[in-house]
Amino acid sequence: MTTRDQSKKVRGVGSAMSLSTSSRLFRSPFLRRVGGLAGIAILLSSAFWPSLHAQSEEPETRPAMKGVDLSVKAGFGGLAVNNYVGGWVPFRVSLANDAEPVSGKLIIRSEYPNGPQGREFSTEVQLPSGSRQYYELPVFLNSSQKDPEVSLVRRDGSVVAATSVKIERQNFGWNDRLDIAVVDSDSATLNVISSAQLGRPAGREPFKASTAGGDQSPREPDTPIEPAAPPSRGRNRGFGQQQPAGAQPIVIQTEDLPRDTVSYDALSAIVLGDRPLGQLTADQARALRLWVAGGGLLVITGGADVVGLRSTGLDDLSPVDLKGNATVGSLSELNAAYGRFDTSDAILIMSSGLRSGSSLLMGTLEQPLAAERSYGSGLVRFVAVNPKLNPYRSWSGSKALWNDLLLPAAEANARRTPPWMGGRRSNHGGLQDSLFKLAGIEPLSSTYFLFFLLFYIVSVGPLNYIALRLLKKLDLAWLTIPAVVILFTAAGVTFAQFSRGWDSTEAETTVVELYQPEGIERTSGALLFSPNSKGTHEISFPGHDTVLNEANNQSSDPYEVERASAGDLLRVEMNKWTHGLMNTRSARDGAKPLVSIEQVGGGSTIAVRNLSAAAFNKAVVLTPAGTSDLFDLLPGESKQIEIARPSPSTFSNWYRPKLGTDDTESKIFGDVEERLDSVAEVAGFAGPSGANTQMGGAQKRASRPILVGFSDASPINVEFHGSVRRKSKTLYLIHL
Repeated sequence: MTTRDQSKKVRGVGSAMSLSTSSRLFRSPFLRRVGGLAGIAILLSSAFWPSLHAQSEEPETRPAMKGVDLSVKAGFGGLAVNNYVGGWVPFRVSLANDAEPVSGKLIIRSEYPNGPQGREFSTEVQLPSGSRQYYELPVFLNSSQKDPEVSLVRRDGSVVAATSVKIERQNFGWNDRLDIAVVDSDSATLNVISSAQLGRPAGREPFKASTAGGDQSPREPDTPIEPAAPPSRGRNRGFGQQQPAGAQPIVIQTEDLPRDTVSYDALSAIVLGDRPLGQLTADQARALRLWVAGGGLLVITGGADVVGLRSTGLDDLSPVDLKGNATVGSLSELNAAYGRFDTSDAILIMSSGLRSGSSLLMGTLEQPLAAERSYGSGLVRFVAVNPKLNPYRSWSGSKALWNDLLLPAAEANARRTPPWMGGRRSNHGGLQDSLFKLAGIEPLSSTYFLFFLLFYIVSVGPLNYIALRLLKKLDLAWLTIPAVVILFTAAGVTFAQFSRGWDSTEAETTVVELYQPEGIERTSGALLFSPNSKGTHEISFPGHDTVLNEANNQSSDPYEVERASAGDLLRVEMNKWTHGLMNTRSARDGAKPLVSIEQVGGGSTIAVRNLSAAAFNKAVVLTPAGTSDLFDLLPGESKQIEIARPSPSTFSNWYRPKLGTDDTESKIFGDVEERLDSVAEVAGFAGPSGANTQMGGAQKRASRPILVGFSDASPINVEFHGSVRRKSKTLYLIHL
């Protein structure tokens, strides 16, 4: 029992003693007077006791320890946070101890200005004397919060060292700036596109010469490139009209690449320059892979560290076989598209060869100048030039070249893609709306309340009077009326508890995108938690692949996320029967196959087999030959499905009427219908009106079969402490 609980207990005992004493002392005038004074004294002492007790038990504030240094590096070139929905940012903390050993916690905390609610992210720290340690934590922030405080705290609560980090507060609404991380040793690399407005060029196709023919005149460096208009269909998830996307190159070091996939939220693209990559940790390389697979754009330049790419396994992402530097006399195709160089000297490029499954954007198969390949939902591009070297550095065509290279990021930014497609723009309003119905948390019909109120009035009034009159005990009305009120209150609470259940309730709606050959799985959705008791509730996430953040911009309950080697632990203070809404995200590699598909004979029939332990319902297979009708598939079941050409409409217009009356499935589908319309083009459906194909069309060119279907099994690896009633609805998008 805590000290504060003890004070409450003492206060309650004092009140009970005063009432008991007063009832006995009121038997005579003298004792009544003495008893009254004693009661007043007890009440006064009870009133003053809490403040005196709190003052005496206030913990001692110890000054920060000398000899312990704490330094923080947050975000990328500054802590920039989207104002509306917020995002995950990496906090890199370095600790140096030249004093006595420290055992405690590293805590990153940010509060809201209008109350004590806030978020806290922490990890255990053991800091011996003379040691130097490095920690990186992903932290979810939005700019309506106060500047986050970073502190090293002992187990007794005393602060060893602390500092604050300033948030770069951006305009209200969406953050349409393209933050491009450049991993290079030169701080001026790609300054040519600083503040440039990126978009589809007028008068020519990307990487092609002008439609007027002949060499294109060099584009002036300060000439703005008009952005493509956003699609006219679908929900408007922003505020006002879409503004041009300005580019902001940020030169970073290799060690600044995050170790968690969500920490890339602030970035629109990554450009690999000449920084050594061999020092990348396994966690950094894995996080970068998963970020690309989730919709990121990675550009490998001619100055990239080839040896480092191979040693970290990132060479597998490249659309070309990197061979090393080579000199050439001219680059006529590059000059025809973007203008001539200012020199006739030999030109240094990266020698390479196009890999199978990649697309050539410029150059030849034996010497690509620009190429691309899809990886998951994302795109990896290669450009043979090193932008920091001449003649490229002073070349007037550099801005136009980099506009074309970064165009997929600008177009993805304009389409406001959801987090499972690359970032930071959706808070899954459609998924959240369906959670209460899925969890069975709905208000009772007004008929129940009217019946209960009528029965209550009749029982307290006429029935109570008639019963007492028959018993000739009308003088007991002062006792029976409170008894009836108490009885009805107890009955109402009991009925509510039985109707709701005795367990805590959890419901989740999730979208899963699985790239089965690559073994990459991305999930995104919403989670509702309603506890059966008041207190601090804990939710565990084995590993570090799953993250949660509150669905609304301001948390109603403070919560803490503690990171350990085994996984993350979420602690949140909640009252009984209140509801906590969270956004969920995860990214992992090594995912097992869920479905297999085979051609039957030479006709239009395919065999589909469920390899998972979950049933799929309302499933449909999309192939380059056409689409199937809807079907259900039990665990381990195999079915032969006919494939036919679809009607000339979008996939959403074809699929939505087949969902029937299930409101939960309709809302999940509505949250991602534009994405599904894009990938369904592989089967002959019409693409989303007014939208460009995702990531430059690389996904469409892949022409891989896709299975879309629902399941009632949960794909999220979450452990709840205590008895919990779970319900789930999941939409799968499986690339076969």
